[in-house]
Amino acid sequence: MNNRVESSGSNPQVFPFEDPKKPTWLSKKITLLTSSESIDPFLRGVGYTLASKFASVFVPSKAPMFRIKATMAWEDLRPIWAKHYFGEDHYEGTAKNIAKVDVLETEADFNEAISILQRMQALPEELIQQVEVDPSVMPNKMSTMGICAGIQLDIARRYLGKGKDIDQIIRTGEEGASKKAAASQAVFELLNPVEEDRALVIGRTLEAIKRGRDKAEPGSIYSVDSDIVTNLFDECNKDPNLIKELRQVFDKRSQTKTIASHLKNKKELLKKKTGSLTEFEALLRNSSDEEIEWVGGFLEHQFGSQKYKENERLRNLPGFWSALRNAAIEIFGLRESQEELAFGRFTNIEVAHAIVGERYSRGYRTRANVVLAVTGLELKEVDRKVGFYFQHSNDRDFLKNFKDLEPGIYGIIFETDEGGHAITFIKEADGTDWILDPNGMQLKSNDPESTTLLFQKVLSLYDYPLHDPNRHEIVVSRVVKRS
Repeated sequence: MNNRVESSGSNPQVFPFEDPKKPTWLSKKITLLTSSESIDPFLRGVGYTLASKFASVFVPSKAPMFRIKATMAWEDLRPIWAKHYFGEDHYEGTAKNIAKVDVLETEADFNEAISILQRMQALPEELIQQVEVDPSVMPNKMSTMGICAGIQLDIARRYLGKGKDIDQIIRTGEEGASKKAAASQAVFELLNPVEEDRALVIGRTLEAIKRGRDKAEPGSIYSVDSDIVTNLFDECNKDPNLIKELRQVFDKRSQTKTIASHLKNKKELLKKKTGSLTEFEALLRNSSDEEIEWVGGFLEHQFGSQKYKENERLRNLPGFWSALRNAAIEIFGLRESQEELAFGRFTNIEVAHAIVGERYSRGYRTRANVVLAVTGLELKEVDRKVGFYFQHSNDRDFLKNFKDLEPGIYGIIFETDEGGHAITFIKEADGTDWILDPNGMQLKSNDPESTTLLFQKVLSLYDYPLHDPNRHEIVVSRVVKRS
């Protein structure tokens, strides 16, 4: 394997790692303890942590400020370790996934968010109707938990909308998120995509599979002809007696007796049938087992998903946050129901991943596009270029497709054991790639293989989501000027 990458100088340098592995707690501590650069941020971190504990007892109003300062001090330890982990030739600067201390709790911060909402009132009605306010969200927690989505949207605004160069973006990222990033995150957190009916969800998934078919592994369930799946699924639903029969199979399903296996048995019987066939019978007899698996999975979704009334009361929010949420409700309305999609109802987990994955990626783009629209930008899918994460058994096989992306700026989200995370990927026409992770990593690469390895290195720092222990469920979208 070629493991060389051109450095910023004239001589090539050996890439600093072969097989990315998650660093241990001990290895991090050794790196920090052996560096004199660690002394100042360590002492500040200890000091502000103690100050926040003292203030929480005697001056509660000051405690949040000290907690933020402590968090920022601990964040200053990141670059010391990151240079060692990624290599000096790839590490271009740190970043802070928290807002600057002076843009957290003032009236001016919320005026910025209110300003975004006011501009949203002029958006096309079809865009406004795609989202609603989530009654369960508590965006006032964002300042200490991170504002990665707001930072991603702000980088897109500055790079594509304002024409800022990457060096400027990296330098400002080192200071912490801007007021606009914090405001964008606040509005983004409040919004939730409007639930689509099951038929539309299935249709969207089929469209996605068709777009990403060329990137699927040959012979896999994702390389099927989606038109055949669509026709067979539609024919099933035209026959009420067949639907009743398949519903009974679903209610009594097991790993050995599923809707798909029931339809496959019917297919075998049809091979022996003489005489004319109904349209459904002809389609079923000529369908592959993989196509039948999709139909079975879609019927499981049709029978098993349930909409339930939202019983979550509006959570109490302090001061400005309550006013901000109320302003958002005036524009977008309040979510009243939600679709429950439990993995446990699917016997084919690959079909489940496809349905959930398409909803996940579309939902993020929907929320982000409402916020981005006021800046004249939007996110677009790039499924034909990279396919989908769920078409691959691991992150690396999916990341290899990034080499096919065109020069531009991309928003990337992925799942971890603690929830979602957002980073930015920029491809320049000269072959330079940039990975901007607000959790302290702003990285540079000069060839596709190194980019793949750097992405793996970044992902190794985040544990896999509990429901998918082999993948981070990466979603890629391109940021473009709104047409």
